[in-house]
Amino acid sequence: MGKIDLNPTRNHLKKTHKRLKKLTKKGKLKKHVRDGVNSIYIRKKKDLIKGRQNIEYDWIEDRVALQEEENENDMNLVPIDMLNADIDWENTPFKNERKRLMKKLRMEEEKTKINDDVPRKFRNIEKESFKNKSLLPIKINGKVVFKDEIVDEPEPEIKEEVVENEILENNLQEEKVNNSKDDIPVKYESMSSAELLGLRKEELEKARQHISITSLSIISNPEQNIEKLKELLKYATGKKIDELIQKDIQKIATASLTEVLIDIIPGYHIRDYTDAEMEQRMKKETKTLFNFEKTLLDVYKQYLQHLEFFVRPITAKNYNDKNKKSFEYKMGIISSKCLCKLIKHSTHFNFSANIIKLIVRFAVYCLEEISVECCKALDEIVGADYQFKTSLCVAKEIASVVKDRKGNVPTRVLYTLLNLNIKEVDKRTEVDEKREKHHFRARKNAIHMDRKSKSVSKYEKQLKKLEKDLKEAEAANSLTEKIRFGTDTMKHVFTIYFSVLKRLSKSSLLEPVLEGLAKFAHLINIEFFDDLISSLSQLVQDEEIRVLDTLHCIYTVFVILSGDGKSLNIDPISFYKIMYKKMAHIPFYNEDLKKKCVNISIQCIDIMLNVRRKFVPTVRVAAYVKRLIAISFLLDSRCLLAILALIRKLFISHRNLITLVECDDDDEESGGGLFYPEVGDPDCTQAMSSTLIPDLKKLVGHPCKEVGIFAVHILAGCPSTGENRLALDYVNVEPTMFLEDESIKFVPSPYKDALTKVAKKGNSKLDWKNLQSFVEKWLL
Repeated sequence: MGKIDLNPTRNHLKKTHKRLKKLTKKGKLKKHVRDGVNSIYIRKKKDLIKGRQNIEYDWIEDRVALQEEENENDMNLVPIDMLNADIDWENTPFKNERKRLMKKLRMEEEKTKINDDVPRKFRNIEKESFKNKSLLPIKINGKVVFKDEIVDEPEPEIKEEVVENEILENNLQEEKVNNSKDDIPVKYESMSSAELLGLRKEELEKARQHISITSLSIISNPEQNIEKLKELLKYATGKKIDELIQKDIQKIATASLTEVLIDIIPGYHIRDYTDAEMEQRMKKETKTLFNFEKTLLDVYKQYLQHLEFFVRPITAKNYNDKNKKSFEYKMGIISSKCLCKLIKHSTHFNFSANIIKLIVRFAVYCLEEISVECCKALDEIVGADYQFKTSLCVAKEIASVVKDRKGNVPTRVLYTLLNLNIKEVDKRTEVDEKREKHHFRARKNAIHMDRKSKSVSKYEKQLKKLEKDLKEAEAANSLTEKIRFGTDTMKHVFTIYFSVLKRLSKSSLLEPVLEGLAKFAHLINIEFFDDLISSLSQLVQDEEIRVLDTLHCIYTVFVILSGDGKSLNIDPISFYKIMYKKMAHIPFYNEDLKKKCVNISIQCIDIMLNVRRKFVPTVRVAAYVKRLIAISFLLDSRCLLAILALIRKLFISHRNLITLVECDDDDEESGGGLFYPEVGDPDCTQAMSSTLIPDLKKLVGHPCKEVGIFAVHILAGCPSTGENRLALDYVNVEPTMFLEDESIKFVPSPYKDALTKVAKKGNSKLDWKNLQSFVEKWLL
């Protein structure tokens, strides 16, 4: 064992430090050596920090003492109005009282400096520098060697209480560094508020740096550094943090762990290993991958439980959200955002169904901030899903929640179902499948019955042919996984929609349900058509529901009747009448609702009058055209342009409408017959005896140039060639696309004031009942 050098040189100390650092990096130092070195570093650094902090306190104490001295002196002075003019105050002791006090104070300060060997505010710093005294250099073997002499100086007397406090703090700090116990309460009673703030800032910065370095190392090499994921989990759960910075670090670590998991989660589902697989010998690479997957799953599961622990209390029914500054509330909001972010990037990974279940449950509770965040996440994952496995999970959970809560859920939850990308489902019923199986079974029995009258080769040949046909039928009828998931998803969706229609037709859920039925009507199975149309027919008769909901009902009915429901014996004339009536309400709604109504109305009329043109008389189409032109005078330029594009399509589909824009030989406007705009039945309005010429001439001068172009084109009879033909840029655009076209100038209705004046002259107010009548008077 080598001798210990009691007087090490400066170079010797530097070499020792370098050697310790190298051994630490290589991991060759034993635990007690590392702990000893760490405790020395921490004690030195702690003393330096405390010494710097004492500077401010000493200055403040000196100022307070000086102020107290001045106040005492002021109390001893005599006021000016009490002075006697006969006394010579210049030669009295009162004049030099302040000078004597200031001189005494300076002498006390100098005496204190002389008596104190080391100033308090630099005690820990200068103490180190006074221990070593530089000596003259000497030359040994041609090299100059510097030596320091250690001077033994008497240590200043320190009270026993101070010594005990410092020893206790040092012991606690060493125990914290050694991590011998996770939950050691640190006593801060002896520290001032400023010291606590300084210590908190320092510890917070250390923890942040550690979290940052740990996260970076995991992301850079996940398989090798996967064990460090447990450290981040301890920070997130608060098990490895000083109580002084615990809450802040929990928030930072929770968010950081989410980002790390998103980066390192593999692109596949990790399966469970069997006992035999775990016991068998593995290659080094296989074992590394196995440890990575196992550790990742364990940490991921604990982390999800940690997030649920904070979100669940603030989504309870009896939670009071008034205290939004509390740690629990803030941590709950952060945890909900982390859950939503995780499911957006890991729908393929383990526990995705559990996360979706949590998010759906949280979305229906009372706290709106969390509900909105969860619904946004559901919208995104459903809209990005084209294999429909995730969509099936979402639809199943929403159906379960609606059933459990008896429809008491926010409408935004059902709006998420409108983002489904399902275009095709399997519409076969169980009866069809049974009939097909029975057919093959009967063929097989017939072959067995005739076996005696046939040769062996002929029997085997027929049997092989039957098996071949059966396999082909199974192959044709076997669904792909995508269609199977889509079919099961739509079953849950339609279960929600039908239950709301039957039991909750007056609730706020009706709007998303009707929009969903209108969007997915072509996917409804034919066995539900009769009940669905009957329910919708009763619903549109209700005057209390909104016009937009009525339009959705009508659109759903006509999608059914134009698809698989063609064979149904249903007369839709009542829906034509209701549609004709409700169209007049559209101009009197606000801008957002007005735009939605125009959009769905164009889709309804297109399928009612264009797709089903063989079943519609021309007079009904003319009545709808007149009603469309009448409401367009109160709409903005984009809605007006969309309506004109729809009228153009009607003119092309029904060529008899050309009489509405034709003139007789005397250049007088045709259609001299009577038109009854106030009649509710479009078939009885005699619209074919009217004209569109004054209406379209009024629109030619519209401030929006595109409106004028369409008006001139329709006035000319919608020609495909010639001077008044329409440009290809407008021909190939669907009418509803004009509603979202930003290139078209937005112009509010320039005719609203004129129509209002006409109504005032008639001593009435312009509304949906008299709109078309006043438009006819205004055009005359």
